[in-house]
Amino acid sequence: MTRRLPKQGSIRNVVTGRSDGYTGRVPFARLLTTCAYESLLSGDFLVQTAAFEPDVTGIDSEPFRIHLSTDDGETLWTPDYRIMRASGSREIVEVKPVEDVHPERARIQRGPPDELAHRMREAAARFAAMGRAASELGYRFRLLTEDEIRIEPRLSNAMLILRYAGQRFPSSWLMQARVALATQAVFNVDGLQAYLSPNIDAFPLALHLAWLGELEFDPTRPFSRGSRFVRVGHRLLDPTFASRANS
Repeated sequence: MTRRLPKQGSIRNVVTGRSDGYTGRVPFARLLTTCAYESLLSGDFLVQTAAFEPDVTGIDSEPFRIHLSTDDGETLWTPDYRIMRASGSREIVEVKPVEDVHPERARIQRGPPDELAHRMREAAARFAAMGRAASELGYRFRLLTEDEIRIEPRLSNAMLILRYAGQRFPSSWLMQARVALATQAVFNVDGLQAYLSPNIDAFPLALHLAWLGELEFDPTRPFSRGSRFVRVGHRLLDPTFASRANS
């Protein structure tokens, strides 16, 4: 049976709510597929991957089980994600709340100090074992928490881009935008708007071109109609982008 993609504009398609989080799927329009998540933190990771990483050629949730060897013995580990890239590199990604990785950062501490020290050693050993196991299988290992995922405005920008990922804009609109970008000194959304027909909104069109990899916005600023960008193929011809983007 063919799996239906979430409709355009559905960023994190929540399937069911659970007492400990949410499950759902994020659309990867480039791959004509979706990828599952089992927490909102994992969903936020997938949103940014789908929006900003065009070199992803494959992504699977809970792809397989791996035997881990720790001081406490043997155990089975199911990684959260496996990612394949156009370069041929392969990654295993584990997404965890920061207090799972750093127990000392838990908002509520229970038990005596020696129990906390034990949990810290146990967590460090477990994640180190994951890294070794991934390396032995030929994968790069990434361990991500809120510290790496919930960075603003990157996350909000990713959600905005995915609203227009894979959307079918009229070819005449795309042609107008590409001609303007190729022939005019256009460095922001408002500037692009001036060269488009009155019925065309430059903002979603520019975000779509960014998702296609043709434009690059400054990810450290919230995307807006005043946002500056560069044509990706012309980056080396425009070394002042950083200064303009931050002006």
